[in-house]
Amino acid sequence: ELLPGTLLSYKGYTVQSSYPENNDVSEYFVVEPTAGKKFVVLWYTLYNGSGSDQDINFLADNIAFKSVINSDINATALVTMLNDDMSTLQTSMHDNEEMDCVLIFEVSEEAADNLSSIVVKLSKSGANWQRQVL
Repeated sequence: ELLPGTLLSYKGYTVQSSYPENNDVSEYFVVEPTAGKKFVVLWYTLYNGSGSDQDINFLADNIAFKSVINSDINATALVTMLNDDMSTLQTSMHDNEEMDCVLIFEVSEEAADNLSSIVVKLSKSGANWQRQVL
């Protein structure tokens, strides 16, 4: 629970050479990885079950999203201007509303093509959480 009454659920991951692909999120803004790298995109659903409208502002809350890929590669989530980027998410949600959002990590092509584990770490106001998703 990031905010009272909200729930963040992991849905899966994809390995991509750009984000978004196929203009599925934004036809105006596409993020490309550095040469020799790929993106590991983690997909989440954010649900507001608080009983009232909720303002979400992860950017202002200074939430840090990091990961450990394949047990030894530390990565920080990219910060983008995409509407579904969880690291910069600023939105209002109605009660019982849900939305899809992502965390994007840039890693070497070799690591991305040979994923064996992903641990996601979240830090907010001195509190730390982590969850293995692969």
